[in-house]
Amino acid sequence: MTGVQTCALPIYVALVLVGFRIASRAPDLFGELLALGFTSLIALQALLHMAVGLSLLPTTGLALPLVSYGRSNLIVTLASLGILMSVARVAPGIKVARA
Repeated sequence: MTGVQTCALPIYVALVLVGFRIASRAPDLFGELLALGFTSLIALQALLHMAVGLSLLPTTGLALPLVSYGRSNLIVTLASLGILMSVARVAPGIKVARA
């Protein structure tokens, strides 16, 4: 793995764990499935990119979410994180600081 991927691995693990926690606390089934889907999307992209970097899989052409240069991928990843944050906001028992 390259240096960026080695440093990014704990961050992606934390992102996936937080995403699953948000999904488990979602107020309804739709929010839960939405959070699981977006978390899985980001996790699968990161996992495939790192596996290609280790030569475990053939080249797929996927960008590393939030790190690699890919404008359309970055927009989709940021939108996914925004929707995930929206699901977390409506979860019961979570206090959100309002400006």
